[in-house]
Amino acid sequence: MIRIKPNRKRTIEFKVMLSPEEAELLKKKSEESGLSRSEVLRSLLIGRSITGYREESTTPSHFGQTIRKDGN
Repeated sequence: MIRIKPNRKRTIEFKVMLSPEEAELLKKKSEESGLSRSEVLRSLLIGRSITGYREESTTPSHFGQTIRKDGN
């Protein structure tokens, strides 16, 4: 879903499904950095989109998957 705020910045909302291990890593990273989980995810998404970096993993992961605008 895309909605336009009064200041004309574009906001994109989506859901992220994490494995229990990923959720624990996100929680740990959030606590270490003092940022909210949303802020940690946002920084990861922005950083990876700018650098084009995609982490290859041997464990099932939702990180790195394409996220469509319709949320699927």
